[in-house]
Amino acid sequence: LKNQHKTIAVLVDSLNIQPKSNTQLAENILENDGLLMAENYPGISVLPQLFVKRDRIQTGLSTAVFAIETSKNGGTRHAIERAITNDRLIFVPDYDKSGYSDTSIKQIEGLKHYSSIGAAEKYTKHSYEKLASNINDKYSELINRHG
Repeated sequence: LKNQHKTIAVLVDSLNIQPKSNTQLAENILENDGLLMAENYPGISVLPQLFVKRDRIQTGLSTAVFAIETSKNGGTRHAIERAITNDRLIFVPDYDKSGYSDTSIKQIEGLKHYSSIGAAEKYTKHSYEKLASNINDKYSELINRHG
């Protein structure tokens, strides 16, 4: 939105924006010719498992997933697992260089796990150019594969 690009938000419910603090963001997306989409009917009861289900759509529409924090059993891991299944790039902050005072905290256990098994690439502000190149390459690969 800040760069005046089209924005798509994948929601559980397009009428009941969650969290409520994102209501203005949703309105800004629509005012700038963006799209709010949900596979559930409007007004559905928002349940935690619906956020997990939504992750398959988010990663399917994405070239890359940037996971900022997650424990080994945190909600973001569902998006990471979908990204792996959908052959998408996964990036995590380089927790050793990002200024965490304690890199053993629960909120980054998942990031450490996925980077240690080679599923996610660590990044810093100094690697943005390389990330952009990797994302462009992956985008071209996905377009060529799926037409």
